[in-house]
Amino acid sequence: MIKFEKSVDRRDTDSMKYDGVEDLYNVKDVIPMWVADMDFAAPQEVISALKLKVEHGIFGYPGNTFKYYEAVVNWMKRRHNWEISEDWIFPAPGVVPAITAILEEITQPNDKVIIQSPVYHHFYNMVHKVGCEVVDSPLVERNGKYEMDFEGLERLICNNVKAFVLCSPHNPVGRVWSKKELQKLGELCLKHNVTVISDEIHNDLVFKPNKHTIFTEVDPQFVDNTIICTAPSKTFNLAGLQTANIIVPGENLRKIVGEKFSKVYNSFPNTMGIEATKAVYKYGDSWLDELLDYVERNIDYLQEYIEDKMPQIKLIRPQGTYLVWLDMKEVDTKGLSAFEFTLQNAKVVAEPGEKYGGPSSSIRLNLACHKKTLEKALKQLSSALQSK
Repeated sequence: MIKFEKSVDRRDTDSMKYDGVEDLYNVKDVIPMWVADMDFAAPQEVISALKLKVEHGIFGYPGNTFKYYEAVVNWMKRRHNWEISEDWIFPAPGVVPAITAILEEITQPNDKVIIQSPVYHHFYNMVHKVGCEVVDSPLVERNGKYEMDFEGLERLICNNVKAFVLCSPHNPVGRVWSKKELQKLGELCLKHNVTVISDEIHNDLVFKPNKHTIFTEVDPQFVDNTIICTAPSKTFNLAGLQTANIIVPGENLRKIVGEKFSKVYNSFPNTMGIEATKAVYKYGDSWLDELLDYVERNIDYLQEYIEDKMPQIKLIRPQGTYLVWLDMKEVDTKGLSAFEFTLQNAKVVAEPGEKYGGPSSSIRLNLACHKKTLEKALKQLSSALQSK
């Protein structure tokens, strides 16, 4: 746990989370808990691997990438009990550009694509960018967690829907979908010939006893209409290395994705991303296990603090991810959104709920931070509530 207590000064490092926030919101001396990256250094094995590459001094085109594919295959088998073949893997510079390219290939302008709000804001952007129409099937909150509205979904999916972009585990509400839920969703999409693009970038970040299920592993019949999107970026704090892996078990979709990627991604991911991915997928297990324990302790602390000192705030406790969704509709924010209130009165930068298609009374907080950062943020928020 000691490695996660070590403070790393991220200011003046071209960090979006720390340096970008001052420009974006014209504020200073705030606690940034918004962008979904961690305040923890990557595993030492990554740093060592990158140092070796830098010391070698040549950064030409990568060629023999067998060890890269081998690392991805072994990680999926070891952590998810998912046996994949190397030829199913398509490297990409990120999940967002990959999904955008896939949507562009499998849809026509004005086709419809289903998403489930509140959801990662880039889902809206991706669909609009390719000229398609967003069809929203909002999640429903029941008993302190969000669920899929299958009745509403079935009504929507009948009308010229070509694709479903699934967030699994879900950002921002932290749901880890059960196998039963995924089975029902998969059968609906199969029945109506809807391609599922499953964004599983948070698939390693799941708290026990919850278990992530790879969408194609739910039912063999889902293989032919599903594309799985993964990356080491959220798991190991490597977003800036822009490396993702799109995994396509179905032969027909694999051909479509392969042809599209050969047009838009003419080379392999950057050489540093290759080295980092090999290192974390070979050596990252214990680091990840400790990370999950640390983040879950932060969630416990947040829940206890809210229950004790800020009961007017409702926490939707996440089953996965290091993100939490807070409902502040019972707070008198004097006409401000929850985001504005938190920023102006507590000097804490969250993500606004409306950014994700949720209510303005909600915010998303990033708990992949040092506990002392969380403690300070909660004290400032509690003080703001008392003095409003």
